[in-house]
Amino acid sequence: PMDVASARGRIVSRSTALMPVVYIAGPLSGPNAWENVRAAALAAQVLVSMGCAPIVPHLSAFVDMIAPLPRETWMSVDFAILARCDAVLWLGSSPGADAECDEAMRLGLPILPSLAAAEDWLRSRS
Repeated sequence: PMDVASARGRIVSRSTALMPVVYIAGPLSGPNAWENVRAAALAAQVLVSMGCAPIVPHLSAFVDMIAPLPRETWMSVDFAILARCDAVLWLGSSPGADAECDEAMRLGLPILPSLAAAEDWLRSRS
C-alpha cells in the first residue's frame, strides 16, 4: 500500500476528466486541530500520488481564522462538495466526520476506511 513517504514526488498521470474525486472526512477541531489538518494534508498527498483529486475540508480552518463562519455553515458547504465526489476517505470519528459519512452513505458513495482501501477501490475501477 502507498504511504506518505513513497508518495512524495510521485504523480500518476491521468486525464483530469477521469480523475476520481475523493473527499477526506476526519476529525478537525479539538486539542489536536492542527495535527488533524496535517493528517488530512498528508492523506491528500498520497491520494494525489494515486491519481485522485482530493478534497480536504480541513483546509477551511485557514479560512475560518480570517473570516469565521458557524459550524453549521461549514457543514452545509461540506455536504455540497461531498455530493460532487466519487468516494470518501475516512480518517477517524468525530461529529463532523460521522455526519459526512452518513451523508455519503445516503448518497451511495463508497467510504474508504484507509489509504490501502482507497488503493483497492481505485484498482477495482480500472
